Amino acid sequence: MAEGRRPHGPVPVPDGLGLREAAALVTDGVTALRPARHAPAGDGRPWVLVAAAAGGAGSLAVQILRDAGARVIAAARGEPKLRLVRELGAEVAVDYSEEGWVDRVREATGGNGVELALDGAGAALGEQVFETVADGGRFVTYGTSGGRFTEIDPEVAEQRQIEVINELADGTPDPELVRTLLERVLGLGAAGRIRPAIGATFPLADAAAAHASLAERATVGKSLLLV
Repeated sequence: MAEGRRPHGPVPVPDGLGLREAAALVTDGVTALRPARHAPAGDGRPWVLVAAAAGGAGSLAVQILRDAGARVIAAARGEPKLRLVRELGAEVAVDYSEEGWVDRVREATGGNGVELALDGAGAALGEQVFETVADGGRFVTYGTSGGRFTEIDPEVAEQRQIEVINELADGTPDPELVRTLLERVLGLGAAGRIRPAIGATFPLADAAAAHASLAERATVGKSLLLV
């Protein structure tokens, strides 16, 4: 085995973390940590936008970034989801289904825009999310729930000196990175620094109903299938 490489295999659930909570963190926790790594470093408290913030990954990204010291603006649809992201630590919550929400994000930051925006949706919503980024900031896209990748004009990004990062562009991430991120997110959960927002559970026999609920965007937070 090459020096420094750890063997692949099961990752133990830390003491203090329930199995349901661990299951809810396995995939979405890694998904949330990958884009959150691009938050600006330093002693300041950067403004960060998380779009689709009430979903499984988005709700974890809100908490991870809040835990790291960022001032989080969460964008979600409808009051139940806005209520959830406030409970999870978002300083500002905006409804992205309402006209003018991009302007409200910019107003919250004093007119400049956010230093980092996380786009977990793609498509038209992701293109709006890009508009919230301050010149010189970062835009990270990691989802296609809108049906396609977010398309950003490279000339516009260059003019505004915005770094555009597509976490899905290179396909499946390195297994070592996945393991590292998984261990970290489970540790955060065990320490009580983050918690998965489990909005619904379904028996395995009702998997079709679970998929329908997700497609209709009727669930808040993470949905689990239980055996």
